[in-house]
Amino acid sequence: MEAVDLSGQKFGRWTVLSYVGRNNLGKREWQCRCDCGTMRNVTQGNLRTGDSNSCGCLHHEHIHDRCYIHGRDGKNPTYGSWYAMRQRCNNPNSERYDIYGALGVKICERWNDFLTFVSDMGERPLGKTLDRWPDPFGNYEPGNCRWATPKEQRNNCRRRYKLDIGQIAYIQAHRPTVNRILAEKFGVSQRTIRTYKAMQLAEVETKVAQLAKK
Repeated sequence: MEAVDLSGQKFGRWTVLSYVGRNNLGKREWQCRCDCGTMRNVTQGNLRTGDSNSCGCLHHEHIHDRCYIHGRDGKNPTYGSWYAMRQRCNNPNSERYDIYGALGVKICERWNDFLTFVSDMGERPLGKTLDRWPDPFGNYEPGNCRWATPKEQRNNCRRRYKLDIGQIAYIQAHRPTVNRILAEKFGVSQRTIRTYKAMQLAEVETKVAQLAKK
């Protein structure tokens, strides 16, 4: 059967330039140019069925319309989570910077762009917030983040680690810091934080020895 010449035709944002040949799966491919200027080889089947209608810029624009515009006026929770993540990691004036950015928690380069963040994570589901998982001490990046319920986040904190003398010393050195923030950092209760703040050095050493035996 004679091959159809698609040269010059438009499919969504693609303009077909020339026939490339068959790919390793035996499918016909055409060199195409997106309206945004991106060049790419696209299979004939994807062009004709509409499975591919741009290089991805159209999808990003849809995300922008749905999330970014509404997010900037406070209506989109996904934008709120992204903004809060950037504040606690990058803004020294943020209340939580001391337990995120100051401790070296970073945001991967690609997530400095909100649209890319949404493309990777999807929109924030109702009743969930951003959680670093499976490594609660790792960075904010693809593969180490999820949308989690409050219970899932609490379980993630409880799996952290036993406090050692250095961590307790950190708590004592940061007595002015709000108990809730320190509790979140170490995965313990605020009552525990108050106890550690009141300890003397000898008591700290005894407590560490007790933890080591458990």
